[in-house]
Amino acid sequence: MSPARTAASTPPRALRAGDLVAAVAPAGPADPARVAEGTALLTSWGLRVRPPADLGPADTTWHAGPDAARPRAVTGAWCDPEVTAVWALRGGVGCQRVVDLLDLPAMADAAARYGPRLLVGYSDVTALHQALGAGLGLGGVHGAGVASLPGLLPDAAEDQRALLLGESAPTLVGRAGAGGSATGPLVGGNLTVLAAGVGAPGVLPAAGRVVLLEDVGEAPYRLDRALTQLSRSGWLEGCLGVAVGQLTRCGEPTVARDVLLLRLRALGVPVVTDLPLGHDPDSRAVPLGAAVRLDGDAGTLTVLEPLEPPGP
Repeated sequence: MSPARTAASTPPRALRAGDLVAAVAPAGPADPARVAEGTALLTSWGLRVRPPADLGPADTTWHAGPDAARPRAVTGAWCDPEVTAVWALRGGVGCQRVVDLLDLPAMADAAARYGPRLLVGYSDVTALHQALGAGLGLGGVHGAGVASLPGLLPDAAEDQRALLLGESAPTLVGRAGAGGSATGPLVGGNLTVLAAGVGAPGVLPAAGRVVLLEDVGEAPYRLDRALTQLSRSGWLEGCLGVAVGQLTRCGEPTVARDVLLLRLRALGVPVVTDLPLGHDPDSRAVPLGAAVRLDGDAGTLTVLEPLEPPGP
């Protein structure tokens, strides 16, 4: 994979009724019943859904298929001229093992020929967002996977639909962490996955961007270790602000939040915590690569414009 780094990722395009969504499994295996529920929800939004490919037996119980099959499925879906969005079933683990096996030249050619595709996913899919942002200069949507959609509260699912179809540009309310405001493209996602990618090729830096951090199932000391790694590596240098989302099942919530704030305030940039972004049922979706405004005094993150519809 090329280690190219772009100055800013192109914001994702909105979907339209009738668009074809390709469901893919780049990371962990998903419950078929949850996939069916999520597919039904996407269909109710007016989208067409192509089921995930049969990847064959996985080498481990925590991957959805063999290492060679998972990136081949992502690349194939992305390069299909009929597909508008590539939607991960779920996160889990495994995307770090996929990114170096993506056919980025073919994916870049497909985006040039047929228009930018939209990658949707969160958690472990952060590694794919980073790879496509760095390698292709394209942003995606940090939002629930197909199998995670049924677990969202109705209002959260509706907000994700409205964002993806270009109907809304939300303002999310969190908790003021460090004052000031910042405007710039959004980058980031899962804290642990971002830290695991430090030093690898194809990593989109935080400089000149507003950083999103969220996590699930990590003890506060592990959150501290991951954030320390991001800081020591220089990845956070030049960032404009930090938006901290949900720290789901990460121990005592105030402890988890405060251990991050202790280090983030040293950056001297606006910080907002407790935003509805991550793994909780009320999690919202946000566009990576799109301009946002982070207000550290009001405790808000505002997407500055709806996703633009694709050209004719």
